Amino acid sequence: MSISDALRSLLGSRSTRVVEVRSVAASVSNVDATNLYRTQPALRAVVSFIARSVAETPIKCYERASDTDRRRDTTSDLALLLSRPAPSVTPYELMFAIMVDYKLYGNALVVVLPNPKAPSGWTLRHMPWDWVSGYETESGLEPSVYKVTNPYTKGVAKFDADDCIHFRDYDPTGSLRGASPVDALREVLSEQVSAWNFRNSVWKNGGRVTQYITRPLGAPDWTKNGGRDRFAKSWKERYSGEHGTNTGGTPLLEDGMDIKSTTFNAREAQWEEVTRLAREDVSAVYQVPPAMVWHSDGQTYASAKDNARRLYTETLAPDFRMIEQRLNNGLVERLGLEAGVNYCEFDVSSKLSASFEEQASVLQSSTGGPWMTRNEARARLNLPAIDGADELIVPLNVVEGGLASANDTDPTIQRYNATAPATKDADTETPEGHAPRRMLKSRAEPANSAVSEMTEILRHFAERQSRSVLAAIDAYQSKDFPEGEGPDPEDAEWWDEERWNRELADDLEQAFRDWSTTSALETLDDLEMPASTYDVSRTANFVRSMAESRARAFNWVTFAALVAALAHEGGSGEGSTPAGVFGIASTSRAERSGTSFATSASAFGTTEAARQAYPRDRDGVRRYKVWVHHPSKDPRTSHQMMDGERVGLDDKFSNGADWPGDDVLGPKDVCYCHCTVEVEIVLD
Repeated sequence: MSISDALRSLLGSRSTRVVEVRSVAASVSNVDATNLYRTQPALRAVVSFIARSVAETPIKCYERASDTDRRRDTTSDLALLLSRPAPSVTPYELMFAIMVDYKLYGNALVVVLPNPKAPSGWTLRHMPWDWVSGYETESGLEPSVYKVTNPYTKGVAKFDADDCIHFRDYDPTGSLRGASPVDALREVLSEQVSAWNFRNSVWKNGGRVTQYITRPLGAPDWTKNGGRDRFAKSWKERYSGEHGTNTGGTPLLEDGMDIKSTTFNAREAQWEEVTRLAREDVSAVYQVPPAMVWHSDGQTYASAKDNARRLYTETLAPDFRMIEQRLNNGLVERLGLEAGVNYCEFDVSSKLSASFEEQASVLQSSTGGPWMTRNEARARLNLPAIDGADELIVPLNVVEGGLASANDTDPTIQRYNATAPATKDADTETPEGHAPRRMLKSRAEPANSAVSEMTEILRHFAERQSRSVLAAIDAYQSKDFPEGEGPDPEDAEWWDEERWNRELADDLEQAFRDWSTTSALETLDDLEMPASTYDVSRTANFVRSMAESRARAFNWVTFAALVAALAHEGGSGEGSTPAGVFGIASTSRAERSGTSFATSASAFGTTEAARQAYPRDRDGVRRYKVWVHHPSKDPRTSHQMMDGERVGLDDKFSNGADWPGDDVLGPKDVCYCHCTVEVEIVLD
């Protein structure tokens, strides 16, 4: 038997009878996918998040002129149809509906209908997959007819497969229909449905008592003479409800009586953990980072930025490609266009683009000069065009090569050749017979915003850390210990040193890099050098080590304070309890450490910029750094005595530090230090 005969035997011939297959919708605990989407917050959150992200990404049409040239298409029938799929449907609404169906059912159906009144002559109608009551097939490989039943009008229609675009996920049983992701979440969502039903039953039928009064077992009987009734009546009149005469006051109980409190404990019921696990399972099935949908204590600016990029490059990229291919295969030739020449594509770059400042810097460096006319810039601000503003203004120094970087657009190069006034410093006075020297200076001044950001990072970290560590301490103290023994404060199984040092270092690393770079660029401007002189990649390892050492120091102080509080628990003072320790860590300690961290980042950036701009082996250059003390902010006598101390750029100050805030000084000399460093470059 030939291959073609084998295929005909497998698939059947045109005379083979048509088989009608019912469309099966996923359901969990007798709740179908439609109602799961309506009632299950985890499923609704993830599915709608994906649908919104895809729908808000613009889909554009192009015409391929060559392998290296393509032109934006806004006038073809394909472009007109996608820009207005139906009279009452926007492109966003169509794409949102497609993605919700696709993620809920593993299927989505769009019917292509002629419409003479539409600009393109066609209409795209989304058919809710819940309306697809069945389909017919001739080969068993794919539907040939879709049967759609309108639940509102009870009308039934059949659409040929050639008139439909069927988006479907993979199903191991065949390609007639896609497998719903909800099937993989059946057990998880079933547990959630049961948990919600049980929780509602608890709230509805459970006792709602927050306090109760007990009497000792051997107390005399007080029912015979009416004492119990009198006490109950008196209690209700005096201490119950908003009209009680002594509500909020302190009751006086009889001998042996005691008030007990009872509250609902979500932690003991493990509902919070179950909910979190359900969210993570739903996110995993849909391949969405959980932190993108729900708040995460471990979320940092760097991780949030990385997750945003991963969303469009990894999570949504397959969906983009699937939709593009289905639309191009189903629409291009039907609309009379040429396949391979006309096509549509999602503009993912619009979602992955950096900030305007980053874009401007990259584009200017790439093109070697300004890249926007004044009228183009005015158009971005919705301002009218002006005469004579349609030409690029290119600084002559860039054209002539007077500057080393296209980013430096200073219209004059005189200041790079000017001679600075001679200083009175004995070390820099001009020797007889030598040309006058120049001295360039730059002082590291941590910005207030740097201090604020460092402080906020430490505050958020301490708050996040407290929730985890305090719970771990409670669990440790509630363990059953041998008789006569209790918890040992120094047995720190409640403290995960590696985790906390790693997480805080991750939080701090980006801030150290950003603010040291900011300080470095300011220094380069003072030293009359272009910004391109500074290579951030050379500082990566050192910045990471700075973040790790600061994280270890901050966490060590917290740990030592916790051990002391546990050893003397019950004492007075703000830091006498574990909760008090974290209260201090998230307020005063965060502020003091944030100041010292910002000072250190600024000082490092300034000295490193001077090193890179003027290397040690450069002829005719001498490099120095000076310790500058702020008497109004830093009362340390040792720092005051160092004010004006001048050493070589690669040497250490008399206290062994490379700059103010250097961690070799230890917490005592670093915390709340407002000293700065000034670099001096002497040019012979």
